[in-house]
Amino acid sequence: MSANQRLSGYQRDAPNPTRYRMPATLMASSPPSLLAFLFLFCSILFVVAQPASAAPLGNWETVANNQIAVKLGNPVRNRRSNDATVDISFTNTSKQTLTGPFRLVITGLNPSAKVSIANASGINAAGEPYFDLSGTVGDQLAPAAKGQTKVTITGGGPNSFSFKTRFSSCPDS
Repeated sequence: MSANQRLSGYQRDAPNPTRYRMPATLMASSPPSLLAFLFLFCSILFVVAQPASAAPLGNWETVANNQIAVKLGNPVRNRRSNDATVDISFTNTSKQTLTGPFRLVITGLNPSAKVSIANASGINAAGEPYFDLSGTVGDQLAPAAKGQTKVTITGGGPNSFSFKTRFSSCPDS
């Protein structure tokens, strides 16, 4: 099979016979269809990226440490993507039902120049990433009830990192 047969839709460029150029019909139709495809693709990404049940804005309060116990698992490092995942579990240690919605806020991520949180639900007013736990535990956390979420740390595979957590609720909503 010759080069002309493989590139049958393309024409040789007269000044430079080793280069091929796209036929005018393809050049004329490609940019608008490409732009339409990119617009549609970005629109779909925008809709999909929106949280399904975002917790309302309101007066978020820190849940006292004697009411909730938060336990961080050991990081599981991914050699292929250079990410690490940390399982975070929490338990209502009080004798009363806690009212939400709830957020798990990541604080003090170090070294912030090398690692970041990849899968957070959003960022609060203080610039801290948080995880909306509405889909995990709902708006009520009964005594001794447990929940869990998974945090992905970009750059956490090859780097040592540390962070703290804060459990918050918004009982006004």
